[in-house]
Amino acid sequence: MHVFSGFLAYIAGAFLLAAALSYPAHLLLAGQIEVAPFKLVLRLAMLLMMLGLPWLLARCRVRDRQSLGYAPRWRAFCVALLKGSLLGLGIIAVPVCALIVLDVRTWDIAEPFHPAELVGVIAAGYLAGLAIAFIEETFFRGAMLSAVARQNSVLAAALACSLLYAALHFLAEAPAPETWRWNTGFIALANALKDYTEPFALVDSFAALLAAGLLLSAVRIRDGHIATCIGMHAAWVMAIKLTRWATDEDSESTYAFLVGSYDGVIGWLAAIWLGIIAWWLWRSIDSSRREALIGRRPSSSR
Repeated sequence: MHVFSGFLAYIAGAFLLAAALSYPAHLLLAGQIEVAPFKLVLRLAMLLMMLGLPWLLARCRVRDRQSLGYAPRWRAFCVALLKGSLLGLGIIAVPVCALIVLDVRTWDIAEPFHPAELVGVIAAGYLAGLAIAFIEETFFRGAMLSAVARQNSVLAAALACSLLYAALHFLAEAPAPETWRWNTGFIALANALKDYTEPFALVDSFAALLAAGLLLSAVRIRDGHIATCIGMHAAWVMAIKLTRWATDEDSESTYAFLVGSYDGVIGWLAAIWLGIIAWWLWRSIDSSRREALIGRRPSSSR
């Protein structure tokens, strides 16, 4: 698992270096753009991870399009992405509709809205989802899954990558010193970890994100690329944003325990639903598909 440890060290190093660079960056941006400490650390960390990604991929011997999940031609890739978006919408519609039926989320009709506003929310949500999905799927289900699977079983690699994928979602912006100093970035980063001090409060949302990660990993292995994963991921982000815009969470509902505190949409209900689909899909993947991920044939065919 030293490849997985290497990815962990890479991510941690990027955040620590970003925290160190946040104060000089703040001085450069002073009077032009005002960015909250943790947001600045997060953006710097993402920039550093992207800049260092070619080096990391070379170290992990992930150098080809197939390993990154981009094997199909561009046209076929886009078609699979669109199909994945429709599939993702169908999957997320089940728990969302159930939450509405159970009055866990109620329609927010206090103020009328123009149809153009709805279109704008959907378009903005989908575009934001695509941006997030391209980055996260390329990193987790593309490079990381391929690299870790070469040293371990594919299922163990998917589980490790999905655990990290779920855990990173709980980095949250928290109050930081109002006056910038050399250590403000480190304080903001430490404060962003506060949710991890109460793990039992996160377990429902964590379980849902873990199930989502395992499902996306199964889709990546089944298809041999990440196009469908990107489409599904983008659709989920859009659907959650639309749900939060159109409905309100009712914390007094009898079934309020079905959603977690992360976004008021995912929780135990989503975890069970996505977990069932992931389990079914994993059982349906034959060994040749799993071996193809790491670039070799199954032993029975040798």
